[in-house]
Amino acid sequence: MKKTGKALSLVLSLALVASSIPMAFASAATPGTNDASGIKDVTLSSASSIALAVDTDKTATAPTGVELPTVNEVKITGDDGAVYDQATDIGAATWSSSNSSVAKIKKIKGADFVIPVAKGTATLTCSVAATTLKYGDHTKTATFTKDISVTVYNKGDYVLTNDTTANMIVPQTKTKLAVNDGTTAYSLYKVTGDTTGVAQFGSALTKASDINASYADDDVLQMVSAKKEVMKTVKVLSAGATSAPVDAQTAGKVYLGSDQIIAEVVDKDGKLVDQVASLPVEVVKAYDATGAFDVTISGSTNYGETATKVGEYDVTGYDINGSTATGKLILNKNANVGNVVAGTGEVDITGGSVGNVTSTGIVAINGGKVGNVTAATVTIGNTVGAGKFSNTTVGNVVATTSVAVTNDNDKVSTKVGNINCDGTPGTDAVTVDGKNTTVGDINAKGNITVGKTTVGATTGSLTGVPTYATPTATVTYTYPDVAVTGSTVNGNIVGHAITVAGSDAADADATAVPATVTGGITVYNTTTTSVAAGSVTVGDRPDTAAYKTADVTVGSITDAKGGAAITVQEGTNTDTKTKSTTTVGSVNGFKPVKDTDPDTTTLNFINFDGSFQSLPNFSIITVDGTSDVTVASPVTTGELSVAGKAELAGATVDTVDGTGTLRMPAGKLTVKASATSPINLEPTSAVKKGDVLFSGGAGLEDMVKAEGVTIVSKPDESNANAYDYCVDSVSAKEIALDVTTLKVPEKATKTLKVSVVPNGTVLPDGDKFEWTLDKTDTDNNYFVVTPSKDTMSADVKAIGYDADDTDSVNENKITVRVVDANGNLDTNFTPVSCNLTALAPVALESIKVSADTTDVTVEKPATLTVASDTPDAVLPDDAKAYAWTSDNDNFKVVPSVDGKTVTVSIAKAPEKDETAKITVTVAGKTATATVTAKAVLTGVTVSPATAEVKADAPATLTVAPNPANAQLPADAKITWASDNDNFTVTPSADGKTATVSVAKAPEKDTTADVTVKVNDFTATAKVTAKAATTPVVKPSNFTIDSMPKTMKLGQVYTVKINSKDGSKPNYAFANGFAVITKNVTKGNDTFLTFTARSTGDHGVYIGDKKVAIINVAGSICDTRTVTVKQGKVYQFKVTSRSTPVFTVATVGTLKPVRVSGHDYFYKVTATSNKGDHGVYVNGAKIAHCIFA
Repeated sequence: MKKTGKALSLVLSLALVASSIPMAFASAATPGTNDASGIKDVTLSSASSIALAVDTDKTATAPTGVELPTVNEVKITGDDGAVYDQATDIGAATWSSSNSSVAKIKKIKGADFVIPVAKGTATLTCSVAATTLKYGDHTKTATFTKDISVTVYNKGDYVLTNDTTANMIVPQTKTKLAVNDGTTAYSLYKVTGDTTGVAQFGSALTKASDINASYADDDVLQMVSAKKEVMKTVKVLSAGATSAPVDAQTAGKVYLGSDQIIAEVVDKDGKLVDQVASLPVEVVKAYDATGAFDVTISGSTNYGETATKVGEYDVTGYDINGSTATGKLILNKNANVGNVVAGTGEVDITGGSVGNVTSTGIVAINGGKVGNVTAATVTIGNTVGAGKFSNTTVGNVVATTSVAVTNDNDKVSTKVGNINCDGTPGTDAVTVDGKNTTVGDINAKGNITVGKTTVGATTGSLTGVPTYATPTATVTYTYPDVAVTGSTVNGNIVGHAITVAGSDAADADATAVPATVTGGITVYNTTTTSVAAGSVTVGDRPDTAAYKTADVTVGSITDAKGGAAITVQEGTNTDTKTKSTTTVGSVNGFKPVKDTDPDTTTLNFINFDGSFQSLPNFSIITVDGTSDVTVASPVTTGELSVAGKAELAGATVDTVDGTGTLRMPAGKLTVKASATSPINLEPTSAVKKGDVLFSGGAGLEDMVKAEGVTIVSKPDESNANAYDYCVDSVSAKEIALDVTTLKVPEKATKTLKVSVVPNGTVLPDGDKFEWTLDKTDTDNNYFVVTPSKDTMSADVKAIGYDADDTDSVNENKITVRVVDANGNLDTNFTPVSCNLTALAPVALESIKVSADTTDVTVEKPATLTVASDTPDAVLPDDAKAYAWTSDNDNFKVVPSVDGKTVTVSIAKAPEKDETAKITVTVAGKTATATVTAKAVLTGVTVSPATAEVKADAPATLTVAPNPANAQLPADAKITWASDNDNFTVTPSADGKTATVSVAKAPEKDTTADVTVKVNDFTATAKVTAKAATTPVVKPSNFTIDSMPKTMKLGQVYTVKINSKDGSKPNYAFANGFAVITKNVTKGNDTFLTFTARSTGDHGVYIGDKKVAIINVAGSICDTRTVTVKQGKVYQFKVTSRSTPVFTVATVGTLKPVRVSGHDYFYKVTATSNKGDHGVYVNGAKIAHCIFA
């Protein structure tokens, strides 16, 4: 038997602590209705274990029984943490026994009683019928069960126990003893019972006469242990010594193993009179650390020693039990122990190796490896001494108050499993800090903070668990807050007020640390006396200047309950005046339950540049003056406020305002109510006179402006009180650059684009764009500008860079003006400029080749091109810097003049597919492409070239490519044909094989040329059917069980042919009207399975005797011939009593897409392999599917 290594008290203390730990962390959601999921519990009116006694005297009066407890309350703790209960209207309860031969259930006057029958144990189960429980106005309906244990003693049994006894209560006896246990004391009791069957234990027995009145007055009742290990000496019981304590093991001479405590009666000379009772016990690897004093457990620091000691006891690997301890339990560095159980005193672990830790107080861990931890408060760090740090690894943590995880030194790590913590809403429950700190999923009812003082931690999902108030008519709950700074969350976040921000760098010597949430953020409101809307803020604060702000990445943001305020923002770097980057996959407002209900979520963009696929379910969307937001789908919102730039696919709004620019296609804006201030609308599509620019209510002509466009309104005939605002005139008004600042690394080239506003307008005839640099002299200009032919864009190349930026040589400005054909400035258009900055050249870190995989033929060489795989890095200009090689000499490599491209060719087609790795090396960086030359098909062969067939032995022919290493085209059209109608050729589904058969042996040898055609290639095999050489079998030797008179095309039938003398039957189907699909011989019986494939009246022959005529008419397939265009689908229906085999040539065998009764439906998709494709059902070709 495996030793558990735990004292019973340790197990009990674990259970007690676990009962105070939160049980539901699976999800965080508002309670549902009639969802019976969750943790069920039943509260009974009395104890969960019962001790009963039965008289062994068969003539004794049977006990009347003990009334079982009633159900006081049923309860469900939902997955969301809400507690549903019912204490009044509870469903009917019924009891059952797992062993009626030990204890049986009897109904007496409407009440349930348990009656002891015989010594033993049983489980009594209380089953509660369906009951509806409530939490506020939410309900759950469920059934319940509750088990209690019953132990039946015989009256007169003796019980040895260290537990305090009480009638009807089963003593909980300690049988696992720690090595230093010298206090556990055992007493002896005798079981009696009353008329109901309740077990009674009375007082502890102390003298021999308590056992038997006939024993002599000088006989003694005593306790000993069988091996004299647990009790070194005899323990005599008396009125003053009602119990016998065990003896602690001697340090250095510890006994581990089993022993037996014996209660016995001896006479005055010590001779055994009676062995009354015995109790098996075991000394286990455990140390008892209970008490009010501090206990220090130390690992050895001596060279070569590994012992862990408490005082003189070597407790290496031992469990430490201090379940009732109030003093501190200290485990020093190098301590190596098993599981630890502590009381209210602090557990202080510094290094070493410790199993699971359970405490009702504080557990502090610094360094070492620790298993799972359960406590009130848990702190985890790395400091193992003054200026000394160590790696720390901890399993899962469960706490009732708080958990703090830190990493005190970047050179060591802190790793913790999942954390579950109650905590208090509004206060920190879990904090995680420090680079190289890794934590699993965190669930807490109090606030969760990651990166509070030191950033760089990594965690799993962060789930704020709601705290539910005492149920009233309205459910009230509080969600905690979650904050993440400069850390990574590999999972989701759930909470009330949620912030995710990077950690900014204060100066050039500091590093900005990004924040990442790989999953989604879900925000909940909080209801107490009133609803407190949730909030989410992601990104760095733009109003907090930092030398460098940090990037933030979040998978998605969702408002779960409505009313949340969501802010997406980006910080600004004081060194470069550029923004940090905030990336959010999607943002979703709360979708109201009813379509008629209003949206309640608000969305605010601050200093943010970014794009989204959609922004659904928002009541207000605000874009501040420094934001530029793009949305690919139309937006519907109550209020749209744009102070910066917003480009939308369309918008339907109640109100719109702002001093910014709203860009969208013409006609895609609808303003239902009003525009509170003039908004600038810039069409992204070309507009002309008469086009609808936007739609809305009356009086919006002056509230929505469009540069270069005059607007006129007209009533919308399809909507009451609605107007279309149309273009009355349009003209080019201004020009704009796609960017206003451009940074170009030395030797790199970037492109600037200029456009005419409004969209769709053009410059006046003869006008064009002129691109000029402010500084043009070679001494202080590091840029070259090359306009495109249409002057709508220009390439900007940085040709130099000065690390000291002497005289601001790295800066310049490019200005774009509109000039006429004579080069004169068109004053109708204000020139626009872009600030240029030359940056240090970007080092080439990696290169790439395109295409990375390609094919080559004799007629068509392949061209490969090398490019930089490092953004803004530039390839060398010197052709000598490029080296192209091939690992296959059959592939010729010819570089271009500049070395940046290469031509790969082959002199002749290979006999089999060949590949070459083409490698280019540039500045020590390499990249590789794979080039393949495929073997060319020059013909086909068929094997075998000659074959023989018999009526019962068809031949199989196979087509193969020539050369053998080539491949048949995947879309090849393969057909088979015979020049002799007596030979039937049946192709396989893919056409690569064919079965050649004859219906019966000919009177003389007959041959056929069977030809296969693969596209334009053909091959022929000669197939011979030999004349019959065996005597004609007498039909009288055979009998058949039955034969159908009618069949349908595709129908299958099996006939049994019995041979009287064991000879093999010859059989034939006239005109080859049937295909033999199976031939099985069992003894003298031949089972022949055939499928009808041609209509008409046909004879069936055995030997030379016609045994049946079968009329074949109709088909089990609903289609005989159909033409299907490429890519289209046609459905066949086959009616059969068993699942048919359905095959289409070149397509393969198909499975039915649907079965209805005896109807089987098959869908065939026409491929590019045009032509007639046979449809085979049960092996017979009975239909044609023509791919067109």
